[in-house]
Amino acid sequence: MQGSSQNLVTQVMKGNHYYIPVYQRRYSWVKVQVERLVDDLRLAEEQHRPHYFLGSLILDATVEGINDFSVIDGQQRITTISLFLMAIRDTFPRTDETHQRIDDLYLIDKYDHENVHKNRLHSVPGDEEEYVDVLENGAAAKPSLFRDTYVLFQQVLKDDPKMSPQDWLTVLEQRLVVMSITVQQDDDAQLIFESLNSTGLDLTEADKIRNFLLMDLHGDQQKQAYAIWQKNEKLVGRGELSKFFRHYLTSLAVRSKITLEQQIHDDYRRFIGEAPGFDRIDELRKESQVAKYYSLIRIRSITKLRITPIHGPGSC
Repeated sequence: MQGSSQNLVTQVMKGNHYYIPVYQRRYSWVKVQVERLVDDLRLAEEQHRPHYFLGSLILDATVEGINDFSVIDGQQRITTISLFLMAIRDTFPRTDETHQRIDDLYLIDKYDHENVHKNRLHSVPGDEEEYVDVLENGAAAKPSLFRDTYVLFQQVLKDDPKMSPQDWLTVLEQRLVVMSITVQQDDDAQLIFESLNSTGLDLTEADKIRNFLLMDLHGDQQKQAYAIWQKNEKLVGRGELSKFFRHYLTSLAVRSKITLEQQIHDDYRRFIGEAPGFDRIDELRKESQVAKYYSLIRIRSITKLRITPIHGPGSC
């Protein structure tokens, strides 16, 4: 593992491609988080601070391509800053040198002949289309969180009485610093992620299990595993996944005591992930069969609760 303090825009984002793995959460920053970022950056500028620290960024450099990185942690921040750069870019005419420079260095790879949109940041399935829509169409894009964030940045740039778009670009290029941590071949990416995660959004036990199952897979295997995970998530319900895994572990009778809520991931990794012959895709398929039964039992229980009459005092 290698780590160093770097400028997010000019040292990390410049000239590179970033892929957000399928197991990561979709983009979720809303107005309150974006406004807090803007207020913090503005305060740093007013106080003439040389740097504004945006937290850690954990990257996996073992993916194919010299300038290709998988974002293990920090996808919300790097995506938000990309949207800020788009908003700044679009205050300049397309023929303006600054407009073209932002595109060429941070947002677009015009030499990427395999990608029709040529975007440097690649979001998770479901987000990619919405992100590219804003990249290419700005405020005219279809409604999405990406568009909401972009429009909010547009409003900031328009209403700021002290800082011009060029001033904001200077802040991003000169003062925005992250601790960039690059995972090497022999590092345990998940343990690093869990110990340094700073997104502000707590990981559920199911989130940790998902990451454990998918992080060490790549390419088609990761896509295949994620497809099964999504199927299971749909069957069980996203909010029920941690509870499902707790029942699943208990049903396997791998330990004498019932798994505690805060130990679901640890027990899963210990009793399932470290078992001889463990195969991630085979395990997901087993869980898929169990999820079908779990879903049926849960639906019947909910239906029974809804139709069971409640007899109050004096009722027959």
